[in-house]
Amino acid sequence: MAQPSILTIHANEAVIHEISDGEFNIPKPANDTIHWISVNKINDQTQIENALCFMDLDPALLADIQAPIQQPFDGDNVGCLLVKLPYRERSDENIEQEKTQIVFVLTNNSLLTCTDGDPKFLNRIHRNLIANRISLDGATAAHLFYFLMDGYNDNNYVQLKKFVREVNTLEEKLLRTQGDEDVFLDILNLRRKMSQFGDDLLVWGEFFNDLKTFGSAYLDLDTMSRFNNEMGPDMAYYWQEYRSEREDIKELLTIHDLFSSNRMNKTMQLLTVIATIFLPITFIVGWYGMNLQMPETKWPLMYPIATILMIAITLILIIWMKRRRMF
Repeated sequence: MAQPSILTIHANEAVIHEISDGEFNIPKPANDTIHWISVNKINDQTQIENALCFMDLDPALLADIQAPIQQPFDGDNVGCLLVKLPYRERSDENIEQEKTQIVFVLTNNSLLTCTDGDPKFLNRIHRNLIANRISLDGATAAHLFYFLMDGYNDNNYVQLKKFVREVNTLEEKLLRTQGDEDVFLDILNLRRKMSQFGDDLLVWGEFFNDLKTFGSAYLDLDTMSRFNNEMGPDMAYYWQEYRSEREDIKELLTIHDLFSSNRMNKTMQLLTVIATIFLPITFIVGWYGMNLQMPETKWPLMYPIATILMIAITLILIIWMKRRRMF
């Protein structure tokens, strides 16, 4: 859906109309026809206003559509149901996408979606409708809205599973490298992205709870029942899995700290060994460095004896520390 389009659903078939000239020159929705209007730029004022006029809605609704998300669902708007949800899709190559939003405007026989970007789940539903892989028998705009919400819900599941794979990969890498600094940065980056996902999941949960509490005149009882019975358990599962992955990330950070502490302890142990070895040698050197009458002035062999003594002390300390596994 690279450009604005209208998908007309009628008599168990779906026909797409590309809007290339900016005009919606097709018949307006009838009682037995559903129109799904797609606009891929939220700041495309002309196309959105044309779509609102096509749906017999007040063009002033444009301001609500383009405003940042404050509440995903605040009851029925004038003549329609307006829903705004965050959207952030990450590819398999782990390339981050800037946070955007998806706006849904639902009436009795038409649905408008406004996005920045090209969400995969919307494209998939679009293709399935055209290919009649989704049952259209007796479908309404409310049913179409549910299909799209279900696709958004499934996208959250896909993103969550990607985080699970990333956590597992980082755990293997952490154990293999024993706390490499690059792994630490990867863990912090994953933690940040998980926090962003949690923020999006919170908005989705807020919409779901408000819809369950207040309902909508544009959603029939069957659609509301499907929301509660099918998406309700999903929502509980997402939060449980999200909290579990957050705990796993905390454990990764703890393991990294243990590796770092272990490396620090080994370093301090090595420095202690070196200091211990040189301590008696330093004492002997200091003793012979004093400006006093020394034995070697009378006994020439004292220099070799002192040298042998320092070497012997060093070897004895090394052997003793080695047996105690100090290094």
